[in-house]
Amino acid sequence: MVRVSECRPAFWNLFGLVPLAAGAAVLVWLMLFGFAQGARLPERVELNWRPKLLLTKGPYVAELALWLGWAVLYGSAPVLFVFLILCPVVNAIASREERTLEATFGSEYREYKARIPKWLPTRR
Repeated sequence: MVRVSECRPAFWNLFGLVPLAAGAAVLVWLMLFGFAQGARLPERVELNWRPKLLLTKGPYVAELALWLGWAVLYGSAPVLFVFLILCPVVNAIASREERTLEATFGSEYREYKARIPKWLPTRR
């Protein structure tokens, strides 16, 4: 029989709660912000992958923060490996999305892109 005290994470594993909580909070915020933008959608929306409106809030790093948090919290090398694989994958997806947004929204997106850093917010 395994005792509960044998299943507790080590102290350093608890540092994984920081990126985990931050990533979860940002994803919840993004979901709420996205739903609030529903009024900006046209009455009839085409069913394709082309963006319908430009959302100018929300970093890409939220989901990566979740993966990093889980890897540290559980002390899991396989989860850390997935996190390391996801970093370049998410970067490639973000780059493709940026090209699509620029083609769709033109100067409005270029102005946004010039003001906002790609990955982490900074104070200007």
